[in-house]
Amino acid sequence: MKQIRNSQSGVALLGALAVLAIASLLAYAMLDAGRLSTQQSAGATRSAQAQLLSEGLYDYALVALAQDGANSALDSNSEAWAVALPDLPIERGFLSGRLRDLNGRLNVNALWRDGQRDAVVFRRFERLLINLELDPAIAGNLADAIDPDSLSQNGAEDPDYIPRNRRAPNRYLVDISELQHIVGVDSKTFALLSPHVSALPPDAALNINTASIPVLMSLSDGFSEELARRAWQDGQARYGNVSDFVVELDQAGLRLSPDAQKDLRVESRYFRALARVQLDGLDYFSQATLERSPGFLRVLQRRRGIF
Repeated sequence: MKQIRNSQSGVALLGALAVLAIASLLAYAMLDAGRLSTQQSAGATRSAQAQLLSEGLYDYALVALAQDGANSALDSNSEAWAVALPDLPIERGFLSGRLRDLNGRLNVNALWRDGQRDAVVFRRFERLLINLELDPAIAGNLADAIDPDSLSQNGAEDPDYIPRNRRAPNRYLVDISELQHIVGVDSKTFALLSPHVSALPPDAALNINTASIPVLMSLSDGFSEELARRAWQDGQARYGNVSDFVVELDQAGLRLSPDAQKDLRVESRYFRALARVQLDGLDYFSQATLERSPGFLRVLQRRRGIF
């Protein structure tokens, strides 16, 4: 886990991140200079080089997020960090990447908070499933899967997982890919649902500026697609505070309850960095979950592949 703290100087923080990115590129160059001639060794070397280049992209992403945090009190898809990095030529290939905001997605781990099922988040998840024309019973199955006990609460527990040769996890999801193992979630369901959900710490907030139309519609009964599209602003919503958003909805005839507002924010803490490295005509995809808070940046998780 790569972690950087700096409570005294933003300049020093950015400098440290830049050094890390340069170090990754230098390590790549050293591997390139010393690669062996056999096909097997060449494949292993390419994979190692791709990993080092991806690490450099993650460090670059941390630099971008640090700069954004220093210059802006909110996060939206209209900011520089949300623009995809174009293909950058390197010897024998190219690399590219982009950042996506995870706080703009419905956090499934928030279904269980403070030792109990969160009724507001549960209802949101049901609405999201309905908006996507999926089975709302998945909400109960997932809530049962992440609570710590083995008692079914209109969901699914160990007996329901026998056909899958699994047991109910009874813990928070570590990665959203684990959603594929929940009862009721097949490959088609996962493909439709995954762009709108995340697996973050249960106290993670929801950024209304980067939420998708289906996620916005999940905030309340009666939240129409037309109103959600208006709030979404072609994906470029930039509310300065939650109050402005609430007032706009109220003027449109939709009132958000205080409970429905409590975890809404206009800033984000968690991001996903997507990296693509092509070497000798072969693509290597990877991704990492990044965390940003004042004076604190780190890579939480890495995995190969992109879904």
